[in-house]
Amino acid sequence: MANFSPNVVMVDDTGIKETDGWEDGKRIPGRQARAIAKPDVAAYLARGFGVALVHYAQIEPDFLGGSALGLRKIYDPFDESKRKPNDAGAIATWAEGLSLVREHLALDPSVNGRRIALYGVSRLGKVALWAGANDPRFAAVVAVSSGEGGAALSKRNYGETIGHVAAAFPYWFSPRWNSLAPSPSASPIDAHMVLAMLAPRPVMLIVGETDAWSDPYGEFLAARLATPVYRLFDKEGVDGIPQIDVATRHDLVFMMHSAGHGSAPQDTPAVLAFLDRNLQPEGS
Repeated sequence: MANFSPNVVMVDDTGIKETDGWEDGKRIPGRQARAIAKPDVAAYLARGFGVALVHYAQIEPDFLGGSALGLRKIYDPFDESKRKPNDAGAIATWAEGLSLVREHLALDPSVNGRRIALYGVSRLGKVALWAGANDPRFAAVVAVSSGEGGAALSKRNYGETIGHVAAAFPYWFSPRWNSLAPSPSASPIDAHMVLAMLAPRPVMLIVGETDAWSDPYGEFLAARLATPVYRLFDKEGVDGIPQIDVATRHDLVFMMHSAGHGSAPQDTPAVLAFLDRNLQPEGS
């Protein structure tokens, strides 16, 4: 689970090491950070799943200039203002960091490296999809309210658009992607292609009924457009929109919860059912 806040405030466990938090571009003690989108870890543990929480700002802080303080500085001194058109942004960097975490977890003899799933909400839903698309060793992906730059179709130009993201968070994506802001229809790619890259692995998209900004219908359309690729692998995808708070039960799963942006309590049992179906031990 990729999370917005330091792990020390995400679960009630005195054994967790305190790491830095960030507020307005400045470091703060982790315990002073807000707990955002706190997951029900106990429910996952009770079902027999291990949970690894990854504070995304430990990969790279989330602000313009954070690239000089995170993973990218390992390769070379990094100057955000000198990025080339195809140079990656923070989304791809966080995704790379999650793949490194997956590699580390797979070294643990108590972890089955072939059954590691990835979960993210909002911008971290975008990251989860991109990490899964680029790293086929993630066994499944759950993306909640991923919206623009995630599972929502950019060419719909509805709700949050490329222009909104490029203006507010120019460091998230490549300069070439940002350049599509005036005309998203000119893009040679769209969200359904990212979903198709994940096939035939299980993917669950959760959207909010009242989250117009993230374009839940655009995510449904992307899933439907990616469905033919899943069928090439004899897997099933999305045909019609299910009832509110009910997840489809195929390999590419769609669910619209009766809430807004972000996670909702009713998501947890649906995600657990999805994981139960798709991450069973070999031979079970």
